[in-house]
Amino acid sequence: MSSTRSRSRPAPATELGAWQRAALVLVAHGTGEGGNAALNSHVKALEARRLFAQVAGATLTGGADPEKVLDAIKAPETYVVPFFMTDGSAVHDILHRRLGLTGPVTERGGRRIVLSAPVGLNPRLSKLIVRHAQALSRERAII
Repeated sequence: MSSTRSRSRPAPATELGAWQRAALVLVAHGTGEGGNAALNSHVKALEARRLFAQVAGATLTGGADPEKVLDAIKAPETYVVPFFMTDGSAVHDILHRRLGLTGPVTERGGRRIVLSAPVGLNPRLSKLIVRHAQALSRERAII
């Protein structure tokens, strides 16, 4: 049976050892046309860093099915990170329903599933985008 311990978002794991025993699943909207290059690129980059025991990608449409990806993970703790820009119905309705999540933390079958905020809500993302845009503009002599 699933249960929720807290309605507040959990703090991120701070010990590298805890992450190395956990899995990370990035979930994107998907395109239905195999155009999930950004998701696949991020999954590969995270795998290469060896921060997690397992890293996987899933899509709501046109790619690896989130339910099957989550079922295939054997780690005792899995962090599910929406690869979305906003925290809308795709996260609150669709993702919760499809993955059987009961809140920000779901305990199921001896496993802990932690739902993160979407990557687009990270306050450092806007600064990263600006830096990349400025670098590209300089490279192409636009500014």
